[in-house]
Parts: sequence; structure tokens; C-alpha cells
Amino acid sequence: MVDAWERSKGVIVSQSKITLLQKEVILRQLAYELQMSGKGELKRSSIEELIERIAVEMRFSIPPRELLEDIERRSGLLVERSIDVLGFSHLTLQEYLVAKHVQLNPSLLSTLLMHLDDPEWREVVLLYAGLVDDPSELAARIIKDGRRERFLLAGHAIGEGQRTDQDVARRVIAPLLEMLKEDEQLQNIEAAISALASMGTDFGSEGP
Repeated sequence: MVDAWERSKGVIVSQSKITLLQKEVILRQLAYELQMSGKGELKRSSIEELIERIAVEMRFSIPPRELLEDIERRSGLLVERSIDVLGFSHLTLQEYLVAKHVQLNPSLLSTLLMHLDDPEWREVVLLYAGLVDDPSELAARIIKDGRRERFLLAGHAIGEGQRTDQDVARRVIAPLLEMLKEDEQLQNIEAAISALASMGTDFGSEGP
């Protein structure tokens, strides 16, 4: 699916080449597919099929194999992990592109929320929190079920944002402070301190 952000640009696609913007759209969707697969890599043929679907939607006629080879050879963003199996050269790059793809396609937020407890999606959640600028709504959804792990994640998500609703921040800070008082395990205490420290840059002057 070509996202609304791309369509709104009204980019005219050349029959002989595509723009950097269109390459980004392809890479974002590819990163999302890799993240969803849980493997971080796909067969070359599967990637070519994905590119072909995107090419039809974006209305350009470059053969998928040629386009994939161009991305692989020129940018170095995709590397061959094994024979005819490709993945992104750096996991952080893949995670960022996934977060950006979700930001530009709000309908995919539900997918992100489904993976809140998946360690492989943690950095995607935090990168998304930084991209949306104000992660208040995200943090509120994260803590909805009231589990300790969710408050830790929400604290870090708030720390990634430029601003956050004070009421949401307080709802996250209070349980984290309770963890410091009541939890006897050093690992949990350190985790709570880390989450609070992450929020400190935004709320240190105002307090909870």
C-alpha cells in the first residue's frame, strides 16, 4: 500500500528512474515486511515480488530485479545475508524505517500496539514515540493494562518525545516511584530509575 503521505506529494514518476522519495517508500514498506516476518531477512524473490506490487501502485515501469539491484549495489542499505537472502545492513535502520512507516500510515498503529510486549519491537516503539513528537496518546495506550513492564516502556517512550501531557506523565511516574519503594529486586529498581531518568529531561523542572 502506497501511503497517503506519498500520494499527497503528487510526485510524477519517470519511466526511466525513480526519485529518492520513492525509494524511501519502497524501503519503508520492505522494512515493515521484514519486521512483521520476525526474521529480519527475506528471499530475493520475495523482495522482488513486494517491489513489483509497490511499482504497480506507484506507476513506474522499472523491472523489480533491476531496482533491487540498484538499491543493493548503490546504497549498501540492503546486504546479502546468505545466498539470495537479503536484509538491511543495520537493524537500527530497519527499525527506524518501520517506525516512520507506522507514523505515516496511522492505520498501522494497531499493529505496533499488538507488539508492545515483543522485545524485537521495543526500539520501533521508542523510535515511533520520538517521531510523533508528543507520545501522550501512545503512552496512555501502553499503560492501559496496568502491568509494570508497560509503565517502564511508557516512561522511555515519554522520554523520547518533545512534549507530553502532564496528566499522562503523572500516571506513569507514580507507579515507577512505587517500584522504587516496594520492589526488592535490584534489577527492577534499576529499570524504574532508568525510565524515570528518561522522563527527567521533560519533567525535571516541573516535577510530577
